[in-house]
Amino acid sequence: MSKVLLGACGDISFNGPLSGLVKEKGPDFAFENVIEYLKKPDILVGNMESVIVPPDVTPYKRGLHCPEYVAECLVRAGFDILDLANNHILDCGWKGLLYTQDVFRNLGIKTMGVGKDREEAHSMQVIEARGTKFGFLAYTDPFNWTLEGGGGRVAYFNLSEAIENVKKNKPLVDVLVVSLHAEMEFNPSPSMLKVDFCRKLAESGADIILCHHPHVPQGIELYGNSLIAYSLGNFAFDIDDYMMTAYPHTTRSHMLFIEIEDGKVTNWYREYLRINEKEGRPYRLDEEKRSEEEQYYSYLDSIVKDDNKLREMWYEHCRRYLKMYLEEALELGVDEFIRHFGFRVFYLLENQHWVFGIKELVDREWEKNRYNDFADVRPNSPFDVKA
Repeated sequence: MSKVLLGACGDISFNGPLSGLVKEKGPDFAFENVIEYLKKPDILVGNMESVIVPPDVTPYKRGLHCPEYVAECLVRAGFDILDLANNHILDCGWKGLLYTQDVFRNLGIKTMGVGKDREEAHSMQVIEARGTKFGFLAYTDPFNWTLEGGGGRVAYFNLSEAIENVKKNKPLVDVLVVSLHAEMEFNPSPSMLKVDFCRKLAESGADIILCHHPHVPQGIELYGNSLIAYSLGNFAFDIDDYMMTAYPHTTRSHMLFIEIEDGKVTNWYREYLRINEKEGRPYRLDEEKRSEEEQYYSYLDSIVKDDNKLREMWYEHCRRYLKMYLEEALELGVDEFIRHFGFRVFYLLENQHWVFGIKELVDREWEKNRYNDFADVRPNSPFDVKA
């Protein structure tokens, strides 16, 4: 087998000004500043995070959706396969999901993580390049926008099912890639839960694991012989007020290039980019800015190589999320909080990432104090709230 180059980029959305600019200036406009990078790999994969609106559907106002003509941008950029399993794929219902899938298929771009039924959504897509057969599986956490809806048309992540699917499909291909839309947003480090999930997928046979959804980049690690990219960040995205809450990191973008030889990852590197805040499209950096980005991404990579540092950073994220939800509870009142936020906390994997962290912090205190034996005060005195 010859050496093969796989190219991967993060979240792509034409929601916002980019779709209007494409209509005005043509389909090459979206990626003209980075087309040299996009044409470089033998296989190009990305996460398409805006659904194409079907002609007979009125789109939900708060969704990420786009007109059909933007699909040509992705064809001209050279995308071979797109992950559609994400938290916005049902923004126009299951009609939008199937329509988006059909549009890309008719244009010659494979899709993964969705389908007309559960079997298709969880099926592996195969692409061969230079004699090497690549298999692609895609999953998404159940999020607050999708719940676990879609009638089986979305591949929702379940660790045991994903492991079984990896083990079943790995013997059929030379390289198995898992694309995972998961976890909380805007954090520079992954949750320990996601790290655990990804490492278990690697141990089960996944050669490359590509994660997205945080909208900011996270580190990359080689785990055994497997490459895990914990978040590819944004690639083309509307930097609206929400995205600006994590500025400038939501504008930090890159392409990941992975070299494969004889079915094994032999090397990887990034090409650093930035997203234009007014346009929502990526552009290349000059040498000075590239050097600055190199330092920042090296810092991100160092985090995922140090489990102790990673865990402590994760705990801080978990505390922040707990504070946010407690403030929501105080503002809404108990009944309204249960109605609007209770299901998120107790049922959605998206939020289990931070709930699991809070549970670990509670476990620490419990194990430290559960066998307290004091001569003159009760055992739970360390837990007394100080007046």
